[in-house]
Amino acid sequence: MRNDLMIFVAILVAVVMMATSVPQCPAQKKTDAIEVTAKALHKEFTDNAETARTKYFGKFVQVSGVSGGQTGTEVFYLKEKKDGPILVSGSYYDIPKAEQAKLKEIKPSTNVVVMGKFSSFVSDKVELTDTRLVRIKK
Repeated sequence: MRNDLMIFVAILVAVVMMATSVPQCPAQKKTDAIEVTAKALHKEFTDNAETARTKYFGKFVQVSGVSGGQTGTEVFYLKEKKDGPILVSGSYYDIPKAEQAKLKEIKPSTNVVVMGKFSSFVSDKVELTDTRLVRIKK
């Protein structure tokens, strides 16, 4: 019984040591976000999705465009122009409530700049996570 406990503790210590000694890639700072318009970002994916995925994978992207409205499920949409198709969707489930409130207040057809982390390109839409309002453009 004592040997089993010693083995368990030794394994636990080894796992903790391995987990804390793994070097991590330097994280991209939000201030280093790639700035792009909704139209240009979408075009990169429709032109060559694999190249665009490689370029944006795990990166913060600052996207300007026209608000395409929202759903009741914390997803914000961007278009190129008022009557255009939705090009970018940005979820904001995991951001602070105060930041969520800023996005929820934006009316459709408002020129905005948002920032989020690239997630995927699905159903002809670029998807971002942790989307936040950067500014409303005048």
